Amino acid sequence: YSYSYSYSYSYAHAQSDDSNSGTTGDTAAGTRPQAPQLWPYQTPNGDITYPFNAREAMAQVLEAQQSEYAADASVLPSLSCPDCPVHNGSYMAIPFKVDAWAQGTSEIPLFPGLTENRRRMLNDKFLLMGGVLMTQERHSVGRCRSYPKFMAAEFKDSCAFLVPDAWEPGQEFRQRLKVPFGTDPTFIDTESLFRASNDWTKFYKPGEMKDEVGGVPYGWFYDGGCTDCKEGQQVHDFPVFFDANMNVTRKDTFVTLLQEGAYLDAQSSKVTIRLPLMSYEFGSFTLVTIDFRPAPGGGWTLAYDIVTLNPDMRYPAPWTTDDEPLSETDMYRVVLELLHVACLSYLASVEVWQLWRHIRVYGHPIGYFADVGQLIDLACLFTQAWALRLYWQAYEKSMRMFSRMNRNLHYDALDNLMAFGRITRANSEMASFQALLTDFTDINTLRQTQTEWISISLLLVGCQLLKNLHFHPKLGIVTRTIEGAASDLAFFMALLFCINLLFAVLGVMTFGGELSARHGHLLTYRT
Repeated sequence: YSYSYSYSYSYAHAQSDDSNSGTTGDTAAGTRPQAPQLWPYQTPNGDITYPFNAREAMAQVLEAQQSEYAADASVLPSLSCPDCPVHNGSYMAIPFKVDAWAQGTSEIPLFPGLTENRRRMLNDKFLLMGGVLMTQERHSVGRCRSYPKFMAAEFKDSCAFLVPDAWEPGQEFRQRLKVPFGTDPTFIDTESLFRASNDWTKFYKPGEMKDEVGGVPYGWFYDGGCTDCKEGQQVHDFPVFFDANMNVTRKDTFVTLLQEGAYLDAQSSKVTIRLPLMSYEFGSFTLVTIDFRPAPGGGWTLAYDIVTLNPDMRYPAPWTTDDEPLSETDMYRVVLELLHVACLSYLASVEVWQLWRHIRVYGHPIGYFADVGQLIDLACLFTQAWALRLYWQAYEKSMRMFSRMNRNLHYDALDNLMAFGRITRANSEMASFQALLTDFTDINTLRQTQTEWISISLLLVGCQLLKNLHFHPKLGIVTRTIEGAASDLAFFMALLFCINLLFAVLGVMTFGGELSARHGHLLTYRT
């Protein structure tokens, strides 16, 4: 199959025909002014740019020099409009359409496609899967409560540092925003990415326009402007996708688009950059996540996380998507896991039988649940069973993620990689790509939660061991010591709680105004 891309391009050439200049060829050759050397300028990305409004600047220079060519557009250099040919009249809206296909076949050899996906390697060990995804969360701004009343009216909606999705004394909720914002600089004639041949009706709907009269559309949409997303496919968080197939020029175009389209503003509460990687050397998948948040003192704070998943976990069919047979290690692990489940089932049946016997003898289960030893046994069973459930959920989600993963490890998430208008528009592949990253994060969260529950269960197993050894005159010395000193230990714990509470109040009073970790008594007590 093939993908067809259409984009605007124009040839620019110098005109040697002086028939329209009103002078003879010799006179024109001897007096025609040359273009200044410094009128091109560089963008913040270091690209040399020749803006469209340079034509007017050049005309003003010729007029200031009282040149006879001041009113003749044919003498202007072709670089004053790199997308347009030089000719008399208005030459700022001449489209030139070229169709190029992904497999490298093209009607014009000047525009070849790619015969295969580019392989972007990180540190020569990790393959970039699909590309780099940038998203952001946005929250509304409001009134800072620290302002005096006489300033509240003037700075009513200017405070961006309200607490998102939480509440603290003196703060307010911030509303999560999903409305479009920014502009598309390819439709603004003062921007370097402007294309005069663009017609907004071909790219946007009337409801997506910021200024329909002026022809200025919004630049950023919560769903990325997805064109073919079906029910259940969700694109979210204003995605900007740097495809691995982009060359340096296209990448710089996207960076310039972020700047000229105002992707970051006061309502940007968090910007996230994610890089999904695959290691051929270690046989693992890695997700690098970088979060940027605005700092109260200006600039941005940075936090990163690196998550690695090892898919080398196999089970017999139908609980696997891998056709490779199980090794001896896999079989040994499966046997131990089945033995663990069998032991838990047996212990659970013992507890059920004890509860039934207690109810049969006394007519109620109060005595059973009032026994500390029974509660420890029940808590230990519950935590281990819950840890097994989390483990199996993480495994099933891993298998689903690997089965849905594109076999070529690339996602054509952009509607048109070579677009010249609305160039960041997403398609259904973006929804699949974001679902992959979400599954990656969910699997890591499940495994972390499983580790916490296993830790709790091991602590309970220790308590269970001490409880079961209480009968022995030597091995039960720990529990008998605790039993004898229970009264003293209770008073000690009460004293320790009061001292910690006193330090928590002291931390809030001393550091609560400067440190976010000391804003509340409960938070300070925990830390």
